[in-house]
Amino acid sequence: MLNRLEAKINACGAIAELFGIEYFKSHIEEACEAFPSEENDDVDFEYFLGFEGNEETGLWTSFAKVLVNRETKECTFLDYRKPNGDRIENPIKPISFT
Repeated sequence: MLNRLEAKINACGAIAELFGIEYFKSHIEEACEAFPSEENDDVDFEYFLGFEGNEETGLWTSFAKVLVNRETKECTFLDYRKPNGDRIENPIKPISFT
């Protein structure tokens, strides 16, 4: 089973693949991330990465939320909006602040 750091790395790999490696590399240092606390040691690991937002509205304009199954290593996008504005169709778990 993946540990929490390995799950985060898998999620980041999936996001980089979807958003483009160059975009990911150039924005990762300024990105905002969120993930479960260490007390939550479930098999499913949810990882959020927000790259860009609108300061006036307080909404994310470029982000991804990924579910990593720590046993199977499978990554599933729960919601995302790419830098070009494309958003996942019928998000599994929509982000309310977008």
